[in-house]
Amino acid sequence: MPPSPDDPAEGQGPSEHAPSQPESVPSDPALVPQGDPVPPFTPAPAAAEPQPQAWTPPAYSPPPRGGRSVGLAVLIAIVVIAVLAGAAAGAAGGYLAATNAPARYSGLVNPTSGSGARGGQVSVADSLAMIEAVKKAGPATVTITATNSSAVVPASTPGLPSGTEALGTGIIFDTDGHILTNYHVVAQGDTFTVLFAQGTTSMKARLVGKDAIDDLAVLKVDQKVPGVAQFATSKDLQPGQQVMAIGSALGDFRNTVTSGVVSALHRTLTGNSEMDDMIQTDAAINHGNSGGPLINLNGDVIGINTAIAGADPNSGDQAQGIGFAIPSDHARDIALLLLQNGKVDHPYLGVTYRGINSQLQAAQSLPTDNGALVSDVTGGSPADRGGIKKGDIIVSLGGQDIDLDHTLFGVLSQHKVGEGVKVTILRGASNRQTVDVTLGARPANLG
Repeated sequence: MPPSPDDPAEGQGPSEHAPSQPESVPSDPALVPQGDPVPPFTPAPAAAEPQPQAWTPPAYSPPPRGGRSVGLAVLIAIVVIAVLAGAAAGAAGGYLAATNAPARYSGLVNPTSGSGARGGQVSVADSLAMIEAVKKAGPATVTITATNSSAVVPASTPGLPSGTEALGTGIIFDTDGHILTNYHVVAQGDTFTVLFAQGTTSMKARLVGKDAIDDLAVLKVDQKVPGVAQFATSKDLQPGQQVMAIGSALGDFRNTVTSGVVSALHRTLTGNSEMDDMIQTDAAINHGNSGGPLINLNGDVIGINTAIAGADPNSGDQAQGIGFAIPSDHARDIALLLLQNGKVDHPYLGVTYRGINSQLQAAQSLPTDNGALVSDVTGGSPADRGGIKKGDIIVSLGGQDIDLDHTLFGVLSQHKVGEGVKVTILRGASNRQTVDVTLGARPANLG
């Protein structure tokens, strides 16, 4: 994922649509293709199926944000085992997804409290809770292999199966065998296999749906599953709360468990305005952990492990203990949309912009230190038809002010394709006006 040309410390990505940098597949020069076959394990008895309960998930709306972005000019490395050069990439962003969940999707319904917090030092009780949490979530964690039939394995990687592209992790979330993972794990594959936590034989899986913008995908296996993960709400998370990450570290080490805390909430990844509500954690996340669960001490999923911080391109400093996960509330909503439609329709405004902060205000003598400075408007787009022009400052959309804690992309994502919204702009120092815009569907070539 390339560094942002803007100030990364402020957590503002460059655009809602930047032609020079497609949002769906952020390239990362720090990503090193690697991977190895998974060793066999002895199968464990299948767990009893949980009793599903009907539930209507709440509309996803990011809570008030207490912090800004990571404050490091780092490259964000998408966490995926890739055995072909330049294998996988993905982008993530918020999207309102209020829908009815079929009762059988027991892993996604009836979210438990996301707190699971235990203050103070780790006690014997905490250690026992961690052990029980892993026992609960571990059987629902799987290793995913994505292959491409046209892929060619370089001669420099002997011993790897022909056509192997990427290894990642997934989470079984219902008794029908649906598995949630990252988009970038499956993005380039045309054949998928899944290996259970203590299984010895891989089984075929089919792709149900994927969404590049949210960096999420759903697979399905037809076999009886050994466990189903439960999703907790992420809205109750607190910095300092103990969490654990589970995944196929480096592809070889299935169900590796690492522990840490929630380091921060509502992070925006450097150079990507669409990954703007991430959980930051210091629980070790390695290549191969992509798509795996970040769990609380109750053993419930509170995030989907997605990215890690790499090296500072300016100083060369290596980041330590900085990983990111998609909040469970958002991941659950997107998973349900993918189950229903196989895709997610994202609203589209049609502007390239820069998030305004105090530095940008001072540098360009802007009349405000908040909002989105429009640097380009796509011809024929909803913004163009609504009268928005280059140089305008978008200060609110749909009644929500645009600021460091409410990015233009994040606010836009809370609306629907075809919806009419009022957009308030500043044109010049004092010309404040409101225009009506009908949001379009995001063009396919933008991911």
